[in-house]
Amino acid sequence: MFQARSLEKTEAALKTARLKLEAAAPAAEKAGAEIVAHKMQDRAPVRSGRLRGSIHAEGSSAVADAPYAIPVDRGTVHMRAQPFAEDAADASTREIEAAMIAVFRTALGGR
Repeated sequence: MFQARSLEKTEAALKTARLKLEAAAPAAEKAGAEIVAHKMQDRAPVRSGRLRGSIHAEGSSAVADAPYAIPVDRGTVHMRAQPFAEDAADASTREIEAAMIAVFRTALGGR
């Protein structure tokens, strides 16, 4: 026979799930940032390899620490743009979603 949960138990279960998801959010963001960082590395132009080597995930962002990363990505009056950052982010949307969902599923106990 079906037994309905009490409202208190349902509210407690929802609160527990919310807390688990909030705790997992930094790991999910990191997983997404790592995907973008790898795509940026694949797309970055290579001359010396320093730009590509400077790309990494930092918290919830993918960053390029080379001081000339932005001018290379966006171009200057003296150099055409060689976009790699936004293109990598745009190309990673589905992979980011899948990675974040996997982290959240694990946090909820594999549901």
